[in-house]
Amino acid sequence: MHSNLPTPPPSHSTSPAPSDRQKCVYECLPNLYHGSTESQLAKNVKIFNSQPDFAEEHPFFVADLSSVYKQHIRWKTELPRIEPFFAVKCNPDPYVIRLLAGLGLGFDCASQTEINTILSLPTNCPATENPSNNIIFANPCKAASMIKFARGNQVKMMTFDNTDELHKIARLYPDAQLIIRILTDDSKSVCRFGIKFGAPLDAVPHLLKTAKDLCLNVIGVSFHVGSGCYDPQSYVDAIERSKKTFEVGESLGFKFNLLDVGGGFGHDNFELLARSLGPAVDAHFPVETGVRVIAEPGRFYVHDAFTLATNIIAKRGSDDDINQDLDDQSPKVMFYQNDGVYARDAVDDWSSVKRPALKDDDKTEKDDWISIDTKRNIIKCAIAYTIATLFTFNPTLNSFISALEFKQKSQLWKVAVNTHTIASVTVWFNPARSRGSMLQAIAFAAVSLVFVTCVSSLVTLILTLIDFNPDDTNWKADLDGFIVAFIFIGVVSSIAAFSRLKMANQTFNSAATMSCIVFYSVVLRNGGIARLVQYLAMAIIGIIITSSVCLLIWPKSSTSALRKDLSSSLNSFDKDSFDRAVKDHDEAFVTLQAELPNALRERWLRDKRVNNSQIRQTYKHTVEAIERLAQHLTGLRSCLNMRDDMILKDDSFKKPFQMSVDIASKPMYELTETIVHVLRESSLVFERDSDPTLLTETRRSMLIASERLQRAIRKFDISSGIVLESSQPDARIDAKSFQEPSLITQFYLFNLRELASELYHLILLVDEISEHDLKHVFNSSSRNSNILDEDYQNNAEDDLFDESSSYFSSKPRRPPLLRRRMKKTLSKLIPIDPSEYKVNDQARRWRASKIIEEEHQFTVYERFSQILWEVLTFFERKDVKFAIRTGGALAILSMPSYISYLRPLALNLKLEWALISCFASLSPTVGQTNFMSIQRILGTIVGAAVAVVAFAGLGHSLFGAIGFPILGFFFSLPCFYIVVGSTRYSSSGRFVLQSYNLVALYAFNLRDQDIHSFTIAVKRSTAVTCGITFSMIVSRLWWPQEARKELRRGLGDLILDLGYLYNRHTLAQSVPPLPTTLSPVSVDSFDAASDVERASETTHLLSPQRTLMGEQREEQLSKEFMSM
Repeated sequence: MHSNLPTPPPSHSTSPAPSDRQKCVYECLPNLYHGSTESQLAKNVKIFNSQPDFAEEHPFFVADLSSVYKQHIRWKTELPRIEPFFAVKCNPDPYVIRLLAGLGLGFDCASQTEINTILSLPTNCPATENPSNNIIFANPCKAASMIKFARGNQVKMMTFDNTDELHKIARLYPDAQLIIRILTDDSKSVCRFGIKFGAPLDAVPHLLKTAKDLCLNVIGVSFHVGSGCYDPQSYVDAIERSKKTFEVGESLGFKFNLLDVGGGFGHDNFELLARSLGPAVDAHFPVETGVRVIAEPGRFYVHDAFTLATNIIAKRGSDDDINQDLDDQSPKVMFYQNDGVYARDAVDDWSSVKRPALKDDDKTEKDDWISIDTKRNIIKCAIAYTIATLFTFNPTLNSFISALEFKQKSQLWKVAVNTHTIASVTVWFNPARSRGSMLQAIAFAAVSLVFVTCVSSLVTLILTLIDFNPDDTNWKADLDGFIVAFIFIGVVSSIAAFSRLKMANQTFNSAATMSCIVFYSVVLRNGGIARLVQYLAMAIIGIIITSSVCLLIWPKSSTSALRKDLSSSLNSFDKDSFDRAVKDHDEAFVTLQAELPNALRERWLRDKRVNNSQIRQTYKHTVEAIERLAQHLTGLRSCLNMRDDMILKDDSFKKPFQMSVDIASKPMYELTETIVHVLRESSLVFERDSDPTLLTETRRSMLIASERLQRAIRKFDISSGIVLESSQPDARIDAKSFQEPSLITQFYLFNLRELASELYHLILLVDEISEHDLKHVFNSSSRNSNILDEDYQNNAEDDLFDESSSYFSSKPRRPPLLRRRMKKTLSKLIPIDPSEYKVNDQARRWRASKIIEEEHQFTVYERFSQILWEVLTFFERKDVKFAIRTGGALAILSMPSYISYLRPLALNLKLEWALISCFASLSPTVGQTNFMSIQRILGTIVGAAVAVVAFAGLGHSLFGAIGFPILGFFFSLPCFYIVVGSTRYSSSGRFVLQSYNLVALYAFNLRDQDIHSFTIAVKRSTAVTCGITFSMIVSRLWWPQEARKELRRGLGDLILDLGYLYNRHTLAQSVPPLPTTLSPVSVDSFDAASDVERASETTHLLSPQRTLMGEQREEQLSKEFMSM
């Protein structure tokens, strides 16, 4: 294709005589080196010579005409059949016009002035030699004087789209060659022309019939999809409409021979548009039909050709007196330049200078130390807690709770002394959650309460059947209590502890603790259906209060939080430092993983953003893709650290590294800049989800970014291949100085290429989300709105993801083409998926049959021994040991409640408080138990002390009934700040507030018994201290697990597994290649082969060939290792 193009203008140096075509190019261009015939150039040179400071006072453009020529090369390469007619209105600069005229372009003129500009070119240019064939008057609504001017200068081709224009042309220029301009879908463009120009398809027959009646010559069809079109499908649709117009014209007797595809071609996405436009033209208008195809590009040719040079002429700083009265939103520093919006710098897109991100130690005192979301969460928790305390201080609400237990009319208004439980439920079950998280919390709470109800009912039934009497001092009664304690309290506590450890979810931990509060309060008080109903009602009331506050006051959407976290996670990559980028991503990704399941759960709340399974899967794959991006980023950081370490140890390594940088610096820089740009554009999708117009514009920007990314990857692949070839050690020099740098360079290039490839798939995922938003949230039309349609994805995939052409690939074939469904695509990108791969059942059974005898050969004793061995192995698990330890400890701690001579003391000290504290404090490791235990003891003492002081000032009076809720609201604010804002010390905040409840609220309910608040505080502190101290003793003496030992053991297992993997891979590579297929039998037969059969002294360590068996075997071993 390039051979048919004219060569660029030569420099001032001598050169052979040019051809006729080249001669035209030379004569059309002014001689920039030996003097110009252009009066404008001469005038400017004279001004610059006479006024040295002219450039400092006046702005000017710097033009790069080679950029215009390069754009012409791009056009002829991608669209060789379509003749470009440059839109003069885009840039009528004489140098640009002369260059394009010399290159043989036609011209699209919209006014008399533009036509006159083209006709003033030298007479030997194609546009001036034959204006009727190389100039199109593309203005459907022309003045009469313009038509006369076109007739006088033989400009015959002109467009129309209405009957008035036809009658005007028939009167003034009946010999004109007319082109009907049809209306197309220009909704996918920046500047839409459909509102001004273009005839709808249903009006085409009438217009052509009118032209026929007026004896006018209509030679073709034109359209314009709008300026800055970003959807290739718009051109395909317009071509189809043009084909229909051709058919209508043919039916009326016209013989159309011209198709004008208009403009709208962008610089960044030109290849993308061309790959859709070219095949569409060839499909509907084959070359054999003789149809001439032209286009009207404008901005495409001069996109990068001109640069405006201005000067900063003044500055107004923040120390000026005029700025002292401005608010915080006003600019503090303003710069003035020697150009403005009424001159060359006319813009309609305003933007401010982006402030650099502050480091942690650069933050000013004005920065809030509590975010607005944290403030709202704290206030919501305090409101829910205050509402719950009203069941203690409001007689009407309190009587409702007492009515659940007392059935006699004389006792209906008796004070319910345990209403502080409702406030305790709001402490553990707080409303500082999103809507999705609250749904999960409600589900966990419902399951826990159902389980507790069943167990408590069973305990009550058994105690009734055995006729248990707590006042009986007989040893048989103590034995019955001993059995109840160990069977029910121990087993239930073990189940709760095991579930809490396996779930590893803070929401579930709160639900488990809340259910244990109900269970211990009922069982240690000898059960009873009425007491169970009362505690269940209080738990349900607390849940209703919390849920109502969560969903009604400042409700938070998990989906919105997920989208915000996605944007933050993508922005975290936009850092100058690798270390800071990884750190910021880790912080954002923690919340991202936590919000994902909550967001997907909001489909039950009819959130349209997650209302179908397809979009929910897309969100999951997006999070996974971001995680893989971070892994590649970490790999890049490791490469740089290894490079720096090697250079510090030996300066000789600088040379090979510098060679690689010199070769791949420009493509690598371009790829890096493109990756950063794509990440920014992708993050904007989640920031602009409230406006469909902005979202559509963002999707257009993503399309352009994706095209840039593909070009950058292709360039990078070429340069990286050269780097790898040059980094191979030469036998004549020391190979050691090149081998290690070569490996590090290869690893770095591999990670960067994988990062770019993964980012491309992330673009598709993000576009899936934005397309869903436009369709289902904004109810916008999204016909073919996916930025990369199926055909283009397939075409792009041939080049972009051809692993056979990639420098790091060792496979002879590339994977299947990219599909719209991301799940299949991502699963092919990462063939080793530890969460899904399972060792082949047939292979597992075959291997087991080689080691153990068949089951039918076992004796009864051997089967029993095997079952016993499996059971004992199960109880050796760490989580099972923790559950047994927790259940046994709580069963032992509850024994005083079932021993006759200790029961009064247990009831007096409220032993259920000790059990709840012990259950909440026990952790799998000794260090974690000790750390949490000290927190909770201190929190209990602080809460009890505050409650005693408050009770001393308020008392049981009416003033206390009013003052305690107010005091509780303000006292709960710092406590909930610890609970919500500090994950590490959240248990301390809960225990402070819990202790305050059990002293202040409980003492207020006991006003009829005249028990001092200090006495209750001492009992509360004693019970909690006993329970926590007992948990520390149990954790230290009963199956102690130290985190340091577990860490050492885990690292040892990891190193052992890595050695196993290396050993297996070495064996797989060291075998002579066998042309057989892989099967479980063949694999294990190979493993069982003798050392002589495997290898000899002459066998290569790494096989020179890689057979199908070797590849499949290595992949099989890798998957087995990853599934461990």
